[in-house]
Amino acid sequence: AAAAPKAKRKTGGWELPPRGHVKLNVDASFDGDLLVGTAGAIIRDDRGNFIDAGNWKLDFCYDVLSAEATALRYGLSLAQTVGCNKVIIKSDNLEVVNTINEGGRSAGPATTIFDDCYHM
Repeated sequence: AAAAPKAKRKTGGWELPPRGHVKLNVDASFDGDLLVGTAGAIIRDDRGNFIDAGNWKLDFCYDVLSAEATALRYGLSLAQTVGCNKVIIKSDNLEVVNTINEGGRSAGPATTIFDDCYHM
C-alpha cells in the first residue's frame, strides 16, 4: 500500500484580521463577450471563523472594474446586514483597492458604485 506524504502547512495564504475586526474577501468574474459577470463575498472573524457569504449574478456589467466594484458593494452590504462595522477588505483587484484607499473617486462606468462603497 502506498503511504500518503506528510501534510505540510501552507504559507502565504489567508491572514487573520486584527483582533475585533472581520475580514471581507470579495471577488468577481466578467465575460466581456456577453457583458455579464458574477460576484462573491465571504466574511470571517478574527479567528478565521465563518460569519456569512454570498454570491450574485450580474445580469449586465460594463467592464471588469465594474464587476469587481460591484462585488465590493455587495460584500459591504452583506457586512452591514450581519452587523459588522470593523471590516478589513481584501480584493485581488489593485484598482479597486487603490480607488477605495484614495477616497473612492473614480472616473468611468464604476464611478457611482465606488461612491456607494466609500460611503458604506
